[in-house]
Amino acid sequence: MQNNNIISIAAIVVSLTAIVIFFKGGSADKLKNKNTVDHVDNADGRILFWEIYPELVITTEGEKINEQAVILDQFDNKIAFSELLKVTKSQNLLIFRFSAYDCDLCIKSTLPLLKNYINKFPENIKVVVDGMTARDFRIKYKELQKDIFWEKTIFFLEQENFGLSLENKNIPFFLVVNKGSKLINRVFLPDKLYPQQTIVYLDKVMASLKHD
Repeated sequence: MQNNNIISIAAIVVSLTAIVIFFKGGSADKLKNKNTVDHVDNADGRILFWEIYPELVITTEGEKINEQAVILDQFDNKIAFSELLKVTKSQNLLIFRFSAYDCDLCIKSTLPLLKNYINKFPENIKVVVDGMTARDFRIKYKELQKDIFWEKTIFFLEQENFGLSLENKNIPFFLVVNKGSKLINRVFLPDKLYPQQTIVYLDKVMASLKHD
């Protein structure tokens, strides 16, 4: 009888030990898999950037913006983009350009960063969107609309775009347009994985616009 009890206790101890080892191993595998996925995501982001950089980013640099493109303000008033350039205080205007069909996480991670700069320099920064109305924008990004000059900043393309190579490629991007020549420069692609790089870009661009 005593031997049977010892055998039962030993079996329980072995079973518990096996369970602990199993779960520890599973946790390690999950952690390993997570790190692998993160590494792949980062690698995929870098590969995507270098794949599009020569054809789209470099091509967009130096292109001339379609200044006659019709845009709508928050109240659906139609204006030519050229009119918006005329009231810009700086010689250059920073634009965050995206579509409703672009990377949603990229947009949602970039707009909060941009918000601080818009509050400081509402005349020198514009956000231009296609694929959604002003109402759609207010609903989708309602959490960002407190204490910000959205009515002076957000505009919507009515039909045609600006005629830039990088547009409508499912990639949100920044650009600077010269008020006189209407040429594009300082194109930048924000990445949700690297918000600090977006902040560095905005700091440097806004510093240069203040001295225009």
